[in-house]
Amino acid sequence: MPYLKIQLDNNVFQSREIIEAISIGRGEQNTNDLIIDDARCSRSHARIYMEGDQLILEDENSSYGTFVNDQRVDKKALQNNDVITIASQKIWYIEKELSPCQFVLDYRNPNLVDTNWMQVLKAIDVEFIVPTVADKITQAFTVLYEKINLLIKMGIVSNTFMNSIRSAASNAVKHGNQNHPQLCVFIRVTIVNNKLLVEIRDQGNGFEYTKELKKVKKSIEEHNKKNMGINEILKGADMVEWNLVGNQIKLWKNFSAQNTQLSHRDFEESVAVIRTKQNIHLI
Repeated sequence: MPYLKIQLDNNVFQSREIIEAISIGRGEQNTNDLIIDDARCSRSHARIYMEGDQLILEDENSSYGTFVNDQRVDKKALQNNDVITIASQKIWYIEKELSPCQFVLDYRNPNLVDTNWMQVLKAIDVEFIVPTVADKITQAFTVLYEKINLLIKMGIVSNTFMNSIRSAASNAVKHGNQNHPQLCVFIRVTIVNNKLLVEIRDQGNGFEYTKELKKVKKSIEEHNKKNMGINEILKGADMVEWNLVGNQIKLWKNFSAQNTQLSHRDFEESVAVIRTKQNIHLI
């Protein structure tokens, strides 16, 4: 589904799916869907809506104008990766970012112990579906972390990115799904435009991450250790993207220089760890 990617801070973004028309302006929440807190943004500045099979951005006679790719527009059909600028706010239009995943590990399936783990570790696009049950979490997260560990050995990502993944995955289980065994966590590891993407989604009600981000900034300024879970996520990723309700997070990491080629033994050692964990059944 197409969506808008809205910059909240230097490396923090909000993604908003385009399900219906979106009004943009400086007014109150009940008059606009997307609020831009900038005096150069008019109260009713612009709107985005479908016209036939095209997504249209239309300026609402604003004082300072609406821009797409640095060109002022009155009305324009949006194209993938167009950059909308209204006052100081930048908004990316993403038509389609990911294709359906070809390699899905569904831990609701009891037969996963027979999986070719070497193939999983070498795959560039893997999705995990994990019930919020202790043994399933241990099994799935072991595969996930071994996969990331191999990327660390290759010099593609760092340990701080692993810490970001651990914090986000833990939040999805404990705070998102609240350890409810009927709910699942969905994790996808893939490569998009030479960037590593780890997408984590839970089935909870989300949280007000914009408020939490403000608390993190205040904690850093005051040199205290409150709200450091989110800070752990932020400092390990090059870009962090939450959806509107806060039950999905995307962690992006630019590729580092690839210094090391992995040996077959590296993969075999990871497979051995995975096989050990796949056979456990915690009470």
